Amino acid sequence: MLNIFILSFIGSVIPISFGHYLNKFLFKNIEVSYIEKGIYGFFPIGLTALLVNFFLPLNTSLNNIFFIPTFFFIYELFKEKKNIYKFLTINFTIAILAVILISYDNVYRPDAGWYHLPYTKILNDFKIIIGVSSLHPMFGVTSILQYISAAYNNSIFSEVGVTIPLCLIAIYFYIFFIHELFKKNKFILKFLSFFSLVYMFIEMNRYSEYGNDIPGFLYFIFVIFLFFQNNFSKLNKNEIEKIFIYSAFTFSIKTFLIFIFLIPSFIIFKKIKKNFFIPYLTIIYLSFWFLKNILISGCLIYPLNISCFKNLSWYSSDSKFQISALNSSQFTELFIKGWYNNNLKINSIADEKYSNNLEQKEYFLKNFNWLNNFWIKNNFKNIIKRFDYFLILIVIFLFLKRLTQKKQSKIKINFLNDEKFKLIFFLSLIGMLSFIFKFPDGRYGAIYIFILLFSIFINFFKKEDFSYSFYKLNITSILLILLSISFFIKNGNRIYNNIGSQFSAWPNIYDLENKNHNKINFDYITKNGLKIYHSTSDNLKIVHKKLCAYNYAPCTPTKNYLNQFRVKNNKNGYLILELNK
Repeated sequence: MLNIFILSFIGSVIPISFGHYLNKFLFKNIEVSYIEKGIYGFFPIGLTALLVNFFLPLNTSLNNIFFIPTFFFIYELFKEKKNIYKFLTINFTIAILAVILISYDNVYRPDAGWYHLPYTKILNDFKIIIGVSSLHPMFGVTSILQYISAAYNNSIFSEVGVTIPLCLIAIYFYIFFIHELFKKNKFILKFLSFFSLVYMFIEMNRYSEYGNDIPGFLYFIFVIFLFFQNNFSKLNKNEIEKIFIYSAFTFSIKTFLIFIFLIPSFIIFKKIKKNFFIPYLTIIYLSFWFLKNILISGCLIYPLNISCFKNLSWYSSDSKFQISALNSSQFTELFIKGWYNNNLKINSIADEKYSNNLEQKEYFLKNFNWLNNFWIKNNFKNIIKRFDYFLILIVIFLFLKRLTQKKQSKIKINFLNDEKFKLIFFLSLIGMLSFIFKFPDGRYGAIYIFILLFSIFINFFKKEDFSYSFYKLNITSILLILLSISFFIKNGNRIYNNIGSQFSAWPNIYDLENKNHNKINFDYITKNGLKIYHSTSDNLKIVHKKLCAYNYAPCTPTKNYLNQFRVKNNKNGYLILELNK
């Protein structure tokens, strides 16, 4: 665990230093904490990794470039002799929390082993592979987080470095919300911090829960926080740019968070139409992100068929090809809504494609025909479990708060009088409707349900509920103390039960089924000099046992569809998986 502490301490300096210079040269805020700089820092790390991978693999040696801002930051820190003790204290705290979160826990299962880690491994071993989504359609929906994780495999961290960024993101937000809750702040920012902390302590208290969803969730809240932080009259170009950047960053973490763009769109309508402004960095970032999407999947936004380019040699919407966006989008929706568990409508997932039983599928998806007992018992339960304990605790808390208050205040509906609040409420409704009609699964709708609950419950609180004193605890501080204790007990118990074992304390990135940290051997097929490793599944749609994880690259769950493409190595050294149309 000492190794985790040391590497987390060093690893935390990287985003803080990147965020420091992003703030210094672009945002130009004077009073920004090291934690907020850390939150800022993952954007330039992701952008740098994205750009580099167009030309070079993010290998162990090359990734040492990410230490360059760190060296300058440390030199500047010691040269000015300001806040050295404060920085070391904060980073020490971050490293301790990283040990508590990471030690003897697992990566996010099964998605980490299914496509997060395999794609990260590809980034480390290859520059961008054109049409790589033919190996696994889920590569088309990978996140900027995979690029950030790949950037952490360097000469100091080695391969375990890929597990560090997700942990740091969670820790930064824990500390950020605590800091914002206890400092002088607007009521709405205090409540948003409180509401977020309670949810994090209940639903995000284990490292094994951190995939692409939770970081996207947290950055979504961060954009809302920035949106409420300043009045429009005081919103300068740098603050606007910040909102634009982290809206784009949130979208690149998870595509279904696209409705975050309602916030910068609102700002354009209200502010920029009077003072012309172009968010250049955001445009650059999204341009390269969409270019990357086209190159790996053939689509601007995979698997949105309308955004796909059907004349590309590595893409086709023909349902006989696994890369087809029609196949992926239809399968995801049908799977979530229970088609494949309802009377066994197909004989084999391996044989499934868009054109099979098309009329029956369209009927099933229309008019909520999918809303049956199976979906209610399974998928609806999955949605409820993301908020059950959270809601119960908030309701009990409100009841106790009302009992302990000497004077009962009237409930005011805040969002009816505030245009920003109206937008957030509208955003949550739009997200909820899309989630319900298209992909009614908890992971897609969690943030929109959270914002809706935030919009409702804020009306039951007032500013005095967040007035804290060192000598006098109120009910909100007591609740957070109890949740903190629960957090440490839960994670500490896991460490206590495993400490002294023969296995590494790092999460296993090779074999998600066993505790040993040895690489798994995979068979491979060679196509035009490229070794393509494969597992033993018969399809690319359902998670199986022996996952590719971070063993070899490129790796696909099955060899059954490798005949759908040929590997071409063009004159510039780029691998292209051209379809056999």
